[in-house]
Order: sequence, then structure tokens, then C-alpha cells
Amino acid sequence: MRCFYAERTTFTYAVKQRQCLKNLSAVLEAAGSSLKNVVKVNVFLTDMKNFATMNEAYDEFFTQSPKPVSVDTPVNHVRDSN
Repeated sequence: MRCFYAERTTFTYAVKQRQCLKNLSAVLEAAGSSLKNVVKVNVFLTDMKNFATMNEAYDEFFTQSPKPVSVDTPVNHVRDSN
């Protein structure tokens, strides 16, 4: 699931990150699953200064032990396939 927001939104990065994880949780629950069944998360950060904020949200939503593997990748541009 990709969560993109227009650069002009007034939401903070933390709010956007948490909303993305809430959306992911809702999709999983609709399919009869949950965040507890996630084994790997790929995160693409356009600015590494957001890593700590992303990590806080990740810890908030993924409470199981062990947590899913998180692959955090810095990117300059995420290309939309459309």
C-alpha cells in the first residue's frame, strides 16, 4: 500500500504516517487479517530526517514481538506507475 500526499497538505509527517498505517490496518482487517500477521514492511523515505517519526509510528502500530522486518530505503523520487 502506498500512501502519497500532496506536498501542500497541512498535515504533519507524523499524522500522515499514522494515517497510512491505519489504512493498512483497515485493509488487512477487511481481508480477515491484522497487523499481527505482517512479516515485512518496506518503507521508502524521501527525507531521512523523517526516520525517527516513522519509527515511532511503526512501534505504535506494530506491538507484537518479534516485530515485522522493516526495510527502510531512502529515495529521491518515488515514481508513480500511472
